[in-house]
Amino acid sequence: MIELNIDPATPLMSLIQEKDPSINIYVNGTLPSTGWPNEFITIRSNGGVNSNATKRGIGECMLSVSLYVKLNGGATNIVKESLFLAKIQGLFDTPLTSGRFSYHLSPYPFVYDNKSIEADYSTKIINIRTFINY
Repeated sequence: MIELNIDPATPLMSLIQEKDPSINIYVNGTLPSTGWPNEFITIRSNGGVNSNATKRGIGECMLSVSLYVKLNGGATNIVKESLFLAKIQGLFDTPLTSGRFSYHLSPYPFVYDNKSIEADYSTKIINIRTFINY
């Protein structure tokens, strides 16, 4: 049985930071209220955990990874956004694994692509398919 308080976001943050320590990452709503960097990502759960067994098996959930890039005077910076997106996408060329978690770029990754609801940032939100061995 999968624990009710399972946290697949924090191990993903650790894996990404191991591959590229320059990426600022906030998980599970820990984003500070001020002083945001020019580029950063947030990782949150995007829905519940699905399980195919009661005792031992594989669970699955989606993580929402939001990519934020600071706007230049209200205008998007397409080159900067593309470079940041390519950097994140390159991390998932092969599945990332940590302990009992396995992370894969969803076959239909984009959830949102526009200016952010957060002032002065553009946002791209992608889904990361997460498998949990239990």
